[in-house]
Amino acid sequence: MPRKKAAQVPQIAPKNSVNPDKVTGMEEALAPYQDEIDEICPPSAIAVTNGNRKLRQQDKYTRDNVLVFLRAIALGFKQKAAAPLIHCSAEEISRWKQRHPDFAESVEKARSINKMMLLNYVYQGMSKHPRLALDLLERVHPDDYAPQKNLVQSGSITHAHGHAIFDKLHQARRAVDSQSPVLDAQVVDNQQEDT
Repeated sequence: MPRKKAAQVPQIAPKNSVNPDKVTGMEEALAPYQDEIDEICPPSAIAVTNGNRKLRQQDKYTRDNVLVFLRAIALGFKQKAAAPLIHCSAEEISRWKQRHPDFAESVEKARSINKMMLLNYVYQGMSKHPRLALDLLERVHPDDYAPQKNLVQSGSITHAHGHAIFDKLHQARRAVDSQSPVLDAQVVDNQQEDT
């Protein structure tokens, strides 16, 4: 029997909302920011790489690895997702941040580059899709522009169970009081007994 040919899936390129005729991948998105990422590479990683000592295979804190990691962060990766790209764990990246404060600062700068890159795309697309501007305002300034839920109340608000509880307590107190023996007592005045 002749084998059936597998159906070929057409390759549809992802389209950029800013320019739908041009395919935009990660490299294209990052290209305008490549020089900035190279500039934020921490001096500690450069020093390790340019040092006189020979790097061991397990030494992962190098300029090249740090740049790969920073590029991933600039693209929007979280630390846990970017660490395996350089064969590290997220915990190891956290240790790098503790040992090398300039690395921690570079990671924050890479996150800022990601925000700037995404905002640039949003601003470019606003002319074609004005709703983007409103969405951005709602997220950046939620107190001023996010939709507010207003609760309008008319009439009085009563608790349906509140009065019933107080009525039951009052009835229980009356029952206890009615069963209590009444004592007849006389008032004794100490001054009259002195005579």
